Amino acid sequence: MKLEPRQIAGFLRQPPADLRAVLLYGADLGLVRERADALARLVVPDANDPFRVSMLTGAQVEEDPARLSDEAAAIAFTGGRRVVRWREAGPSERQAEALQSWLDDAKGDSLIVIEAGDIRATAPLVKACEISPRAAAIRCFADEGSGLEAVIEQALVQAKLRIEPAALAELTRRLGVDRLLTRSELEKLVLYTGPGAARPITLEDVRAAVGDSAAEALDQLVMAAAGGDQAGVESSLDRVLADENPVRILRAMAGHLTRLHLAKGHEQAGRVVRHLVQGDPGVRIFRPSQAALVGRDDPVAARERLQLGVPHGVVQREAVEQEERRAAPRFLVGDADAVGAGGFHGSLRSCAGRGALFPSSCPLAVP
Repeated sequence: MKLEPRQIAGFLRQPPADLRAVLLYGADLGLVRERADALARLVVPDANDPFRVSMLTGAQVEEDPARLSDEAAAIAFTGGRRVVRWREAGPSERQAEALQSWLDDAKGDSLIVIEAGDIRATAPLVKACEISPRAAAIRCFADEGSGLEAVIEQALVQAKLRIEPAALAELTRRLGVDRLLTRSELEKLVLYTGPGAARPITLEDVRAAVGDSAAEALDQLVMAAAGGDQAGVESSLDRVLADENPVRILRAMAGHLTRLHLAKGHEQAGRVVRHLVQGDPGVRIFRPSQAALVGRDDPVAARERLQLGVPHGVVQREAVEQEERRAAPRFLVGDADAVGAGGFHGSLRSCAGRGALFPSSCPLAVP
């Protein structure tokens, strides 16, 4: 069966009793994983149960299609219904035929939960699930608009927090590329503000604690392209194109190369280190935020300290100190003798401190 967007929430809460397979696919791999986990928990609450949960990959099904039927027909040693988690499914005919063969003569009562990436809606695997009355296909789009606001508000309500309208608007702008990333950033915001805080979350809180995932994805693409990392470009391009206009991507790339050219000019003049360290008004230093990003590196440890009664202010101060210890100024310099000639070698080298790249959102040069 094919589900419309308005039907998905109800389906995930209570899927049909005769459902035997469900395919989750789309550009938002975080949402794909979250929904797959939720469906699997309805059948087997313990995701690590070795007797009732089995794992397969698309490559394994491609190599041995009969293995899917064998896993789905198996009986749990401890009793109870089983779940087959099929990850990294692909659009090939062979994988679709393996699923169709089992659906035609399904033995046992296992539920097959299939996770795929952004495959086409016309892919054989999608069609097999849409045609079968005992299977379903759900496309997972990136959160946006009112849907993203609902995810944010649900997380904040659970933490007994309120948020100002301006802060909600900024948070909505920064999130939405990937559902799991959105959850992670919201968890950081909750830890930063303090669960159950009396004051509402402000715009300053959001800017201090939450990364701009859309901008970060664009930065990763630009850095991969400038560094000659073809695999990195391939992995980032589809995700960025889902949220950005191609013209903006080209402008970001052009701006990055322009900043490299300027940095190369400073280096050749022998001014890079001196001007960056002394704060030349013509050059902007990028420093990691020294705001208290509580739990940014280890949210579990931060949460445990809060649960043990350590005051939130202490945990916040520790995060600030840890950030300051590693927040030495970092500079970007092109390794491109060819930059001045209009070309660009991919490699970059650090000029002072630890090597790091300027993101496009923090330009090296002030226009």
